[in-house]
Order: sequence, then structure tokens, then C-alpha cells
Amino acid sequence: MMLNHILLIICCIVSVELFVRSNIKFIFSSLVALFEKALKVIKSDNISDCWKEKTIPIYAISMFKYSIKSFFILILILIIFFLPSFLFDSFLDFSMSIYGIIESIIFCVVYFRLRKIVF
Repeated sequence: MMLNHILLIICCIVSVELFVRSNIKFIFSSLVALFEKALKVIKSDNISDCWKEKTIPIYAISMFKYSIKSFFILILILIIFFLPSFLFDSFLDFSMSIYGIIESIIFCVVYFRLRKIVF
């Protein structure tokens, strides 16, 4: 059904735009940097336990915030793909099939590359 392909293209474009505009790369790199800092503090013998008790909760709260942000972005992307299935029953089956997954990967990669050229 041609409508499934069109809906899949629209979902892929919206998902890529959400992914790019939410600055997910910054969120993940910040999460990794905070994790490395916390691990460094925990492993260090030169830092007192009192200082560790003060800094580790601060790192943990920051990591939790970044984790929640990334979780909500991924949930939004899932919602984007589930919304058309309420209107068209065959869309969810198509988008979760091997052909739909391969097609959506191709659409996303092509759109992302075209987006880089245009913008």
C-alpha cells in the first residue's frame, strides 16, 4: 500500500528532525562526561570521603536529568511511529516488518544526508 510508504517517510523525517533539534549528541556526550567524572572521583584515593559524599549526589542528579531527557526523546520518536497506526491499521505491521525497518533506515539516512547538504 503506497500510503504506508508515504506515512513512513513522514514519520522518518519528523523523527530525524526531532533527533537533530533536540541536540541528542550533546545530551549523550554530557552523560558520558558526567559518568567519567563520577567514576574518577570514586576511584581517587586523594579525594576525601566527605568530598565524595558531596559531589557524587550532584553528579547523579545531573546524570538522571540527562537520562530523563534522552528517554523522553526516544519515547517521542516511538509515539511518532505509533500515531499513524491509530488511523491506518496496516501501518504498524508494515513499519515493524523487516521491509519497513530497512526502508525507514534508508529514508532516515538519505534525509539526514540531504539535510546536511541543504542546511
